[in-house]
Amino acid sequence: MAENQKTNLATVRFSSGIGNTLQIKFPEVVSSNDTCFCNRDFTVDDLKRIIEYVRKNDDKHFESQYTDTIQGQEVDPRHRKFHNPILKDKNNILVVQMGTEYFSLAKYEKMKYKENEIPHKKRDKYGERRDSFTKNGYNLFTLGDESFNLKGDSDAVYQKFVNELNKTFKKYEINTCIRKIHFLAQSYVETGYFLKICEPDTQQKYSGGSVYRGRGLLHLTNDIAYFKYYNYINNYNIVEAGKNGVFNNKENILKIINDKKLDQTLRKFASEVATNWNYAVDSAGWYWDDGQGKSGVIAIVKGSINPIADTDNVRNVTAKINAGLSHLNERENYTELFKKAMNYDKKKCDKNKKK
Repeated sequence: MAENQKTNLATVRFSSGIGNTLQIKFPEVVSSNDTCFCNRDFTVDDLKRIIEYVRKNDDKHFESQYTDTIQGQEVDPRHRKFHNPILKDKNNILVVQMGTEYFSLAKYEKMKYKENEIPHKKRDKYGERRDSFTKNGYNLFTLGDESFNLKGDSDAVYQKFVNELNKTFKKYEINTCIRKIHFLAQSYVETGYFLKICEPDTQQKYSGGSVYRGRGLLHLTNDIAYFKYYNYINNYNIVEAGKNGVFNNKENILKIINDKKLDQTLRKFASEVATNWNYAVDSAGWYWDDGQGKSGVIAIVKGSINPIADTDNVRNVTAKINAGLSHLNERENYTELFKKAMNYDKKKCDKNKKK
C-alpha cells in the first residue's frame, strides 16, 4: 500500500495480478503539533502522558543506592543483610566495601585492585536518578485514609478520572488550554500531586471540626462550604441561592443545619466528596466557577476563576483558591510543568479557536 500524503489517498493493489487498483481516501490526520486541548476532551492516553511528563520532571535528584534496598540489580543475598553503600569501579562493576576488602555486588566475588584503582566511598558511590515518577508512577489517589474504591494506575482509573474531568470542564466552561492548565496545576498541589483526595486528619482547626477537612480536587473545606455545595447539588432545595442574609452569615447557616436536622447527613456527605468521583471533581469545578459566590457568599475576589486563568496570573488564581497564597512557588512551578506537558502555545490556541 502506498500513501499519498498530500491527498491522504492510499493505493491498494490486489494480489490477483490483474492490476486492478482501488483508491481509498482516509480522514485527514492533523499533526499533534497543530492541535491543542481547547474545546476538546482528554483521552486516557492524553492524561497519562501529561501525568508522566509532570512527574518525570518533578523532584529530580540523584539517590545513592544501598545493598539492602537497591532494586533492578542482581544482588548476592549475603549483601542484603547489611545497609552498605554500593560503589562503581572504573570498569563499571558494582562492588561493596567490607572492611578493607571489596566484593562484587552480584556474585560476592572478592575484587582485587591496584592502589590507584581502589573505589572511593565518596567519589565512586553508585546512585540512580530519581524523580516523582520513579516513586509514584501513574498512581492516582492511593494515599490517605479516605479515597475512592477505584484508585491506582489502571486504565479503568484513568478512564474514570478522564470522564469526570471532561464532564466538569464542559459544565463550568473550563474549556481552553490555559484554563485547564491552571485548574490541573492548582488541583495537583491541593491533592498532594494527585495522590491524596482528602487532607490528613491533623490538629488543624476546621469550622465544624475535622470531619470537614479538605476533600476533592480543590479540597473543599469547612462546614459552611460543604453545606453550600450540598445545597447546590440538591438544586437549592434547602435554601434558595443568594437569599439575602443567609449565606453571608455563619450563624444563619448553622441554624438551618440544626433546624432541618442535617448534621449527620452533612457529615456523611463530607466523606463522599472524597469517595465519590463525581463529587470530588465536580466540587472543584463548582468552586472554580464561583459556586460560593453564586450561593450568596461575599468573596474577596468575586466571579469565576476562568477570566483570571485567562490572564495566566498564577498569584491571582491562587488568591481565589487559597487566600494565604500557601505553596505559591509550587503552584507556579506546576503551572509551568503542565504547560510543557500539554505543549501549550498561546498562538496555537488562538489559531485553533478561529477554525
